[in-house]
Amino acid sequence: MRFHVLGPLDVRGRGDRPLEITSPKHRALLSLLLLEAGRVVSVDRIVDQLWGDRPPASATATLQTYVSQLRRLLEPDRGPREAPQLLVTRAPGYALLVEQDVVDALRLPRLVSEGTRLAETGGLERALELLAEASDLWRGDPYADLDGTQSVRAHRQLLAFPPRPAHELAAGVRIRLGRADVAVAELEPLIAEHPLRERLWARLMEALWATGRQADALAAYQRCASLLRDELGIEPGPELTRLHEAVLRQELPAPLTRASGAPPRTPEATPAAYGTA
Repeated sequence: MRFHVLGPLDVRGRGDRPLEITSPKHRALLSLLLLEAGRVVSVDRIVDQLWGDRPPASATATLQTYVSQLRRLLEPDRGPREAPQLLVTRAPGYALLVEQDVVDALRLPRLVSEGTRLAETGGLERALELLAEASDLWRGDPYADLDGTQSVRAHRQLLAFPPRPAHELAAGVRIRLGRADVAVAELEPLIAEHPLRERLWARLMEALWATGRQADALAAYQRCASLLRDELGIEPGPELTRLHEAVLRQELPAPLTRASGAPPRTPEATPAAYGTA
């Protein structure tokens, strides 16, 4: 059984067969239990999530029915006298007992963490595989079937963080592997989506430098600096500033210069500035 909550709820059974969970209340209940996977969620909290400030008088009994129906979906082979193994009753409510690797929201940060460790210790190819897997898990708004309570919003903010570093780190790994052209192609649409993310611009500058496009790297810095000034009223941070100075002096770190098959071109020899071609 695998559970996907980085986007609309998607549950997969044997042979990657999707489980049909069409009722909005069933989807919200399962999403809430996955939000707190392995921990008890009280009946009061579930009722509040499902019905808000005006629950029906029969809310507790209806919830029991929902739980029973979900149990049949999640454990179709369980006998009538067998205790449930996944969705269990634990005072003062219910808990979904699942391994972390079967829930995408729990697997995502672990993939990014392990990818980061491997990138730092030289396991570049494997790091790239894990970071790509982490990026592929992201399908949309996390826990899309839940209303935005304070707890849900907090989880969404936490989960929104790992994919961005995954992209940034993957770009750096590709540069070190001599695949800077691929990094450029992947970074440009990401920057269009997150134009104020300085680290994406930094990786783009490195990738452009590594493909011999010094003028384009400098133009990328100027474009980022203009966006930061116009939108936020700030100057580029230390990382981007140091990188800009290194490009001007043609003194980028050795891994980046080694990634390029040719020396950087002079400004006069480069194509049109980044974003204008």
